[in-house]
Amino acid sequence: MVHFGGALFFEADDIVSDKTGLPAGTLTFSNAKASTTFANMKAYHNNGSMTLGLKVLAIDQVSITTLDQLIAHIPSLIKKKHFNIDYINLIPLSHSLSELFGERFSQYEACIADVTYDANSPEPKVFTFNRETMQWERKRIEVGH
Repeated sequence: MVHFGGALFFEADDIVSDKTGLPAGTLTFSNAKASTTFANMKAYHNNGSMTLGLKVLAIDQVSITTLDQLIAHIPSLIKKKHFNIDYINLIPLSHSLSELFGERFSQYEACIADVTYDANSPEPKVFTFNRETMQWERKRIEVGH
């Protein structure tokens, strides 16, 4: 997972894939915090908190479909400050068969959002799960200045 600009980016696993209809491995993100880089993107609100469900297509006109591509692109995005993100917005509809989330995503909307990197955002980090220690390890993404 990658924490960047107040949002948590990750590649969809089987559970996310089942709930959203996205193929497993699709780059997505969620949990954009208020007043952060990605907070003004189209989202739906669940119990008062903003939840994004989307398929990332491109950032700053560069195809970004994996975490590795995102990690490599983050330093240039921070330096540029203003960029856009092309994505598919997943709009949830209530569905009685959804066991885990109470909602199943079933509508798609193509979107482009202009965003400004918030300099007050926490440093971008990569989170990797260590199966030996059973803990999440974090590593800063070097952005240079």
